[in-house]
Amino acid sequence: MKLIILYISVIILKAISDGLDDSGSKGLEHALTSLWIAGLIIVPNFLELPPWHVQLIAFTLFMVALFDYAYNITRGLGINHVGTTSWWDNAIKRVPFGYMLFVRVLCLITGIFLII
Repeated sequence: MKLIILYISVIILKAISDGLDDSGSKGLEHALTSLWIAGLIIVPNFLELPPWHVQLIAFTLFMVALFDYAYNITRGLGINHVGTTSWWDNAIKRVPFGYMLFVRVLCLITGIFLII
C-alpha cells in the first residue's frame, strides 16, 4: 500500500512541477522536482518491493491514469484538454473523453492490484 501511495504522489508531483514549469513558475517547480526525484530514489529503500517488471508496469499504468489530469488542473486547463505537441497527445486526441476516462480508471485499478 505504501508503494501505491508513493507512486501516485510522485506522479502527481511530477505533473504539477511540469505544469508549473510550463506556466513559468520556476521556483516552486524546482522544489517539487526535488521532492518527486527524492521520492523515487530514497523512499523505495525502506519498502519491500515487488519485482522490477511489476513496478515498471504499475508505474506506467498510474502515469496513464493520473498525469494528464494533474497537469491540466495545474495549468488551469480543462480536465479533458489534450495538447498538440507530444506523441501521447497526438495518439489520444481523437479518443472521446468518456472512453479515455474508462481506460484511465482501468489503468489505475490494474496498477493498484499489481502492487497488492
